[in-house]
Amino acid sequence: GPYLESIQVPTAILHAADDPFVPPECVPRERIARASLLELDWHEKGGHVGFVHASDPHWLEERILDWLSRQAAAGV
Repeated sequence: GPYLESIQVPTAILHAADDPFVPPECVPRERIARASLLELDWHEKGGHVGFVHASDPHWLEERILDWLSRQAAAGV
């Protein structure tokens, strides 16, 4: 948490509120919001590394590619 604001490269943070190992109160959302290069992608469901949807099994991969494409378009 104390180092988030000093991150020097664009960084995506994907997190689910129902993560059994990292509960919502452990995510320093205020610090993340103040860090200009961080983007928090918050979801109510997903568990711990469980962003798999029956209707869209490639959701996570598509989300990552979308984020990378936006970074490339921004010239990062």
